[in-house]
Amino acid sequence: MVVYGGGELNEYLAVRTPSVNGSPSGRLLDGLGFEPRDEPLSGGGGPSPSLSEARLLPFATTINGDVVFWICESVDPETWEIVVFKRQPVCGTDPWTWFEVGFGEFLVGLLDGTVPNPFSDGSWYGLPHIVQNWREY
Repeated sequence: MVVYGGGELNEYLAVRTPSVNGSPSGRLLDGLGFEPRDEPLSGGGGPSPSLSEARLLPFATTINGDVVFWICESVDPETWEIVVFKRQPVCGTDPWTWFEVGFGEFLVGLLDGTVPNPFSDGSWYGLPHIVQNWREY
């Protein structure tokens, strides 16, 4: 994110970043109730027992209203895992999908199909993926 910043994938998934001059994607920390790099009150050292207790930092959204979060249970962002809230889950299924991977592995896995599609739109795979950097808006 430092090199490329925020942007969109396939005009479907919008990735936000911390504030960058001129970037419409730079509102990542707006309204957040905690500082992500501070030590968690739980003491850290692993994921919270439940998502209701986890420190979630939203960093991406889809046009269907799905939200992708970092799980901030460590002072080291390199260890943060990913969880996706699916706004339109199949009746009776859990809207939350937890991925034991970081940001880069999650996004690359979405693009190459090695990470299962957690989103409401099932047409993610097989597309010629288009990445648009915020500087191209």
